[in-house]
Amino acid sequence: MNANQVIRSKDEITLDWLRARVGEVESFDVQPVNEGVSNVYRVQTPAHSWIFKISTGGFGRSEVDYLMRDYLEFPDAPVPRCIEGAFDPETNAYHLLMEDLGATHQNNWQTTPTPAYVTQVAQEIARLHAYVWGREAIAQRGYTPTTAAGIQALIEETKPGLEPMLAELATDLPADWPALIRTIMETQESRMIARLSNPVGYTLLHGDLNPGNILSPHAPSGRTYFLDRQPFDWSLTTWLAASDLVYAAVTWWPTESRAELEEVFLRAYHDALLAYGIADYTWEQLRADYQLCIAESLFVAIRWCTKPDTRERMKWLWSEQVKRAMNAYLHWAG
Repeated sequence: MNANQVIRSKDEITLDWLRARVGEVESFDVQPVNEGVSNVYRVQTPAHSWIFKISTGGFGRSEVDYLMRDYLEFPDAPVPRCIEGAFDPETNAYHLLMEDLGATHQNNWQTTPTPAYVTQVAQEIARLHAYVWGREAIAQRGYTPTTAAGIQALIEETKPGLEPMLAELATDLPADWPALIRTIMETQESRMIARLSNPVGYTLLHGDLNPGNILSPHAPSGRTYFLDRQPFDWSLTTWLAASDLVYAAVTWWPTESRAELEEVFLRAYHDALLAYGIADYTWEQLRADYQLCIAESLFVAIRWCTKPDTRERMKWLWSEQVKRAMNAYLHWAG
């Protein structure tokens, strides 16, 4: 991947460029799918279509590695097939040309979780995790297993949002929640660092399994895929596998759905891990790790509040995430 080849505008896509990557085409059209920090386009020819993504938002090379390196030799990975990827280390800009799953799949922003849905998602998360399971496998892929310093960086990134968040929700939370939330913030770092002494349960995380990044098939026999691995510098990328499960379920599902389907979700995940040959991770340890990671869902909401603009603009989202995380925390603590 040559940094000089990074395309920064859809206008730089030419017929010769496209032919060199997908074969002979006579004409093409580019239409926007989503424009923001990352710009996503559909590149359409008379016979086929592809998704083209341009990112200039400073996320680093993680998504390029996700699609072009980490699972390249894993044909059953729940990852879209990528045809081209280029990354510029000086600017962190990159582009990706990948298969278009729009005709066969949908994202899940409008999906109400069901047993069938959470089971399929859990099984594919397990498939993704099992491929890079354990600290040795993580290191072999060129990643550094999570350290105490990494956990401390996550906590330090989160702390500035705590008091602004509590002030914003001063009249909206149960009376005992603010003190409990402060206690969670004060104690979670030491609990996470203590967990590092146990070598079991670590994987290469996706890190952002929100409903928009989960593509479910229209056909019952189809496969689920996961998009958009874009961690921040302070994100935990090689942490407990349960962290991805918490983010998918606690952060995004309605509380009622989580309470009803959480056990189905976790059991399907653990059964799939066993089927994929991961025999060193007990059901009891998965449950303990899941409970430990619930605080990370709360931290997602708190981090929205570190900056005044996102605190105001995204209150509709993070205020619900606080309630979901705390209800889950209390459920598991009780």
